[in-house]
Amino acid sequence: MITYALPPGLTLSKFKDGSGEWPWLNGKPIRSVSRILDRIWPMPPGLPVWYLERGKLVHHGTTLIDKGSLDWGTVDERIKPFLDAYQSFIDTAHPEVEAMELNVVHTSLKYGGRLDRVYRFPGQSRLVLADIKTGMGTDDRYWCQCAALAMALDEGNVNDYDLALVNLDKNGRPHYTEAPHPGSWLNRWREILEKDAA
Repeated sequence: MITYALPPGLTLSKFKDGSGEWPWLNGKPIRSVSRILDRIWPMPPGLPVWYLERGKLVHHGTTLIDKGSLDWGTVDERIKPFLDAYQSFIDTAHPEVEAMELNVVHTSLKYGGRLDRVYRFPGQSRLVLADIKTGMGTDDRYWCQCAALAMALDEGNVNDYDLALVNLDKNGRPHYTEAPHPGSWLNRWREILEKDAA
């Protein structure tokens, strides 16, 4: 199991809208991976509130599945197919969850985010940093997000991680995709950070 210690000087402060907490390092807010990427790939305007809420509920459900504590009788029928897909992925791929829903911070580059999972698959030594998606997208944004979180998780050993997406479709099927060249996405994320800091 990955042990990850947040850096000294880190505190959590509430967002102004009360929607959650975000880290500050030595009295200054840290850039958010998702907000940096939103500036490049903005969310389409007018998305229904349920679309945004659905992702949060599915992520919470997948966490309960990995903890072995999901009460399937309480699952909203609208998100059940996505959770069925995740359960199918777990039952067929048998990954060991090394980390889940973990806040990570890159101290020197001063950004952070929340990663979904780090898996270790049977018979494989390399760890896989995976992002869970409700839908079938494998867009550049998602690969950059994975690369950013891998860098923040382990600055010195980032090339030890494979990057993957676990797409959960509305028909209850999982789709697992690994990035063919993770190093290229790490380079892309570094370029994005440089432009964001300019």
